[in-house]
Amino acid sequence: MRIKGMTYFLAALLFLAPHVLYAKAGVLLFPTRIVEPDSIRNIEITLKNSGDATGKYRIDLEDMEMLESGEIKQLPPKNDYAFSGKQLLRVSPREMTLKPNETQSIRLLVKRNPKLPDGEYRSHLKVLLVDGEVDEKSEHKDSMDTEKKGSGFNISLNVRQGVSIPVIIRKGKTEYAVKILDVKLKQENGKPVLDMLFERQGNRSVFGDIKVTDSSGKVLKYFAGIAIYHPTPKKKIILPLDVAEGTKLSGKLHITYTEQDKDGGAQMAEKDLEL
Repeated sequence: MRIKGMTYFLAALLFLAPHVLYAKAGVLLFPTRIVEPDSIRNIEITLKNSGDATGKYRIDLEDMEMLESGEIKQLPPKNDYAFSGKQLLRVSPREMTLKPNETQSIRLLVKRNPKLPDGEYRSHLKVLLVDGEVDEKSEHKDSMDTEKKGSGFNISLNVRQGVSIPVIIRKGKTEYAVKILDVKLKQENGKPVLDMLFERQGNRSVFGDIKVTDSSGKVLKYFAGIAIYHPTPKKKIILPLDVAEGTKLSGKLHITYTEQDKDGGAQMAEKDLEL
């Protein structure tokens, strides 16, 4: 009888699990990157609750740096980052509550500061889902209190989701130069992988797409949206090629790094690798 009772308990728990795991608010931001001149005064970003429960959100600006490995690391709130976008940006509102599929605009005010040198000023807009079950907690508060006093059980998962996007303001004259310093072909799990080192110079970030072709012009890899943020001087990029396991490459590989079409589509760097 005890085993049978435990079986019913587990069955009930499994029945409840989908609701506990998936009845949550979500976070969706559009656009996913902002790049504007300092002549613009207002920027609007759309936040959508992509989940199926009401969510409460907190909005802030934070400074982040890109390491040579490509990892994005948050800087402490008080830092000496000379090109922080916080010097030019003000965000409103700081908090909001959205129902499922509801959207609301986040407004950024861009302030002019003639004392700042020309260059690129970057911070990241972070939206944190601080409560993904607003309605559920309100509706079931009394029953939850009863469970705590009685012999019932309660499952509570509070995983905070966060999404951040770069917000870049360019002041005055900005320029860049990109080089592919080194390319090595390696094998990982029987498949070829390119290990590349990029160098960025100048006072602005770069965004582009990498394409790898063989001697016949066949595309072996296309990877879109690779960023190298100012002031990071070098970035290591590792790309597995889209070829069958055990494929032996020969001849020459041609690697290009090109602006995305919306930015003009100019080729920023290229390099050949003789095999």
